[in-house]
Amino acid sequence: MEGYISALISAEYLRWAGVNRFGLAMNILIIEDEQPACKRLLRFIEDFNPTYRIAACLDSVQDSLLWLEEHNHPDLIFLDVHLSDGNSFEILRNAGMSCPVIFTTAHSEYLTNAFEVFTIDYLFKPIKRQAFRNAMYRFLERRPTFPPQDHLLESTTDRATPGSTTKILVKLGKHLKLLELNNAIYYIHMDRMTILCATDDKRYPLDQSLDQIEKMLGDAAFFRINRQTLINYNNIADIITRPKSRLEVKMDDKKRSTFVVSVERTVAFKEWLINARVT
Repeated sequence: MEGYISALISAEYLRWAGVNRFGLAMNILIIEDEQPACKRLLRFIEDFNPTYRIAACLDSVQDSLLWLEEHNHPDLIFLDVHLSDGNSFEILRNAGMSCPVIFTTAHSEYLTNAFEVFTIDYLFKPIKRQAFRNAMYRFLERRPTFPPQDHLLESTTDRATPGSTTKILVKLGKHLKLLELNNAIYYIHMDRMTILCATDDKRYPLDQSLDQIEKMLGDAAFFRINRQTLINYNNIADIITRPKSRLEVKMDDKKRSTFVVSVERTVAFKEWLINARVT
């Protein structure tokens, strides 16, 4: 293990370790309801790399959902599994996560569920310094080391007339698959990529950003309910009202995926539901 870690900490590795793929200081979000554990993480992060920026320290499911809805997602989240107002997997289900997660908990029974999402590692409390450092090295190794080549996609995607493109090529291993753009229950940006959830319940990673997909669709049947999610009118199973005039949309895929409509898009969403001209 020591040899593995040493190999990672090369001069080239350390050159970019303090910044994200856009060359900006790394943003880290801590979601933890135990103050001693939160302070411990803050100390470990500061010792590991003082250039890292703490985006926020949150202690509840509700506050975390609101924060993630109103801010750009960070480069990494330290996430306590059990929070004061519920299970943190509710955050993952509803926030359209787009960044890696390192879980922290004292409860080993959550281990299986945690690794079903975008998990880098799973740290048991009280967190040991070396375990923390190993998790950070694993995160740095797995994250993209170069800026995304979105400008290559924009050269063709942004020039397209909305709705003029009806198909998209998806790379699956050594194979290419042609998919109908409107044959999607929803599109979601997660784990630093755009995912198409098809009507056959299969999920396909795409090279295009969600903004580019939205432009390509030009379809009244799709609506961007938040920064991370673009849904198909024809696949809405239920709409649930929540406190503070918030709405949740449940889709008709097998998992009955549920997404939160952002506050600033709620009025437009309601108008879209009434006026959408779909077949």
